[in-house]
Amino acid sequence: MTTRSWAAVLGILMSLLLGARNAWPAEKGRAPDEAAQDDRQKLIGVWTGNWGPLKITLTITPTEITAVKNGKEDLGAGTYVVDPVKKWLDATRTRGPDAKGTHLGIYELEGDVLKWCVNRPKQGRPKEMRQGPQDGGGWLGILKRVPTLPAKPAP
Repeated sequence: MTTRSWAAVLGILMSLLLGARNAWPAEKGRAPDEAAQDDRQKLIGVWTGNWGPLKITLTITPTEITAVKNGKEDLGAGTYVVDPVKKWLDATRTRGPDAKGTHLGIYELEGDVLKWCVNRPKQGRPKEMRQGPQDGGGWLGILKRVPTLPAKPAP
């Protein structure tokens, strides 16, 4: 796959990362917003890793995801929705190239490792956590959380 194709894939991922505004059913015994809020809290931070051959840094806040390629190229930003039961992470790009449509995705969050597999708008949700949009896969990113520095005590 060419670098240009990977850049398009990354654009898709950004749109997915930045996506939709609806809520899904909650885990048993928990309010829908409470369950989603737990995973949303766990996602907040700076993540870096590879999306295919591209080096990507994602910054996830409580309401937005931004992406940078190779430490310098702004790939845009958008909103996102988390379904902690189905393990869906959908993003809608609000700024940057190809800022339209919602990218449907699936995710796994294990400690400081985030795996996120997404497709372009209108291609449906990936069925498996693997690279390759054909046969149920999608664009797979494997990212590690960037450690935060502890706050310095006031003098």
